[in-house]
Amino acid sequence: MAEKGKVLVIDDDEDLLGLVTLALERAGFGASSASSGEEGVALAGAGDFDLVFLDLMMPGMDGLATLRELRRNCPRTAVIMLTAHGSIETAVESMRLGAADYLKKPFQIDALEAAAERAVEKRRLDEIARAAMTGAGGEGTARAILAAAARLFSADEVLLSVPASPWTPARNYHLGAGDGEKAALGLCEAARPLLKEKNGDCLAAEPAGAPGLSGAPGAGDIAAALFIPLPGEGGDFALVFAGRRAGARPFGEDDLRKARDFAPVAALAARNSVLSDQLGETRVQLARTQKLEALGLMVSQVSHDFNNLLAVITGSINLLMENMKPSEDPALLKEVLRMSDEAGALVKQLLLFSRRQEAKTVPADPAAALSEIKLMIDRLPGERVKTVYEVSPSPHVALTPEKFKQVALNLVMNARHSAGAGGEVRVSLRPAAAGGGSVLEVSDNGPGIKPEDLGRIFEPFFSTKAEGRGTGLGLHIVKTIVEEAGGEISVESRPGEGAAFRVLLPPAG
Repeated sequence: MAEKGKVLVIDDDEDLLGLVTLALERAGFGASSASSGEEGVALAGAGDFDLVFLDLMMPGMDGLATLRELRRNCPRTAVIMLTAHGSIETAVESMRLGAADYLKKPFQIDALEAAAERAVEKRRLDEIARAAMTGAGGEGTARAILAAAARLFSADEVLLSVPASPWTPARNYHLGAGDGEKAALGLCEAARPLLKEKNGDCLAAEPAGAPGLSGAPGAGDIAAALFIPLPGEGGDFALVFAGRRAGARPFGEDDLRKARDFAPVAALAARNSVLSDQLGETRVQLARTQKLEALGLMVSQVSHDFNNLLAVITGSINLLMENMKPSEDPALLKEVLRMSDEAGALVKQLLLFSRRQEAKTVPADPAAALSEIKLMIDRLPGERVKTVYEVSPSPHVALTPEKFKQVALNLVMNARHSAGAGGEVRVSLRPAAAGGGSVLEVSDNGPGIKPEDLGRIFEPFFSTKAEGRGTGLGLHIVKTIVEEAGGEISVESRPGEGAAFRVLLPPAG
């Protein structure tokens, strides 16, 4: 069970020092002691204490001098003054210097424990608020909420369950034993209907004998459970679970009071963390958009010059063909001319992509387009990669021939790069099993895609290739072309087993 908090007691009375330390330990606090102001300041600087009980009248460095040093060196640690010589003046002075409270000797142990509870509870709520306000993000804020709940409620297991939103998926954060998360999740699911019946109020229960909880997974593992709904918008709500294992005391009215104080602060922190994550994602999207806009401008400028060069090349080839002798074979020049036309069509597609304009739809015959791509691939210089084609007659698709070739060529070239010398690439085309259209699959036997990269593989400017080997735009352009045509693209990969891209294109309408 987590200790409620770390407390340091500074007093020159050795008997009182021992009594207070023992009482705090029995109440669930981690307690340390010092018999002088100098020793206390040194201990406080070396450890992260939540609270210091400080005697006002001590030889050497007295209470007020010690308080000044503590506030300078440990500004987040609460200090409660203890004295048998209290007066209005000393109380006012200690409060002015930053003391959180003031107890006059002799005091009841219950009063001491209550003062410690209040001070540590405030420290926990401050920690959550600080995490939210410093932009710790979803993970950082969730961990702050869990750590505060574990210590505030002396819990062995704590869980923060956040439902899905339009911007983020459902998330669960756990702190405790490795097998405790499953039990906590089972109890939270069972408790949600009960909490709705209570209109979102907190619930304390002993799961093994509680109606609605006794049959839940984990009911036998958790002796005492505390459920704290975090108020939010809509019908769903985030939920904090605190659980104690066998042998621990059940949660009582004081825990429920603390839970009701805890809930709004934790809810605000959770909402702020979601907003922080959304803001971060928006900034990333904005940066990508700005990159794409800059790329579009560059493509427009380069394409203009490139088209001029292509016009010179095409004109020169046509002139050569007009002046050829009848005995000369024009086949090679015709092939160069055809490749120049292909290059011109590709430049046009890049311009359309950069400006987000729609080209005039001319349905593509995917089998015929793949035949042209095969001729191009077979003539590529460099490392030899075996490419196997399995092409079945397939329906025309709602994509221009140029765009289909752009999609297929990008996928095949990526697969060849992944497979490497001596590797194998398989290109398959077949009619779709349902709904018409065609399915293009390109796979390789290369090293595959890392699991952490799979979710980003279609992002603009993301590349798994070595620095300088890729722009990170090829697959993004492919995905854009496919989706604008009403199709779908997916990828499957396991490390060491290659990758397979599957494109489903709708039939031409």
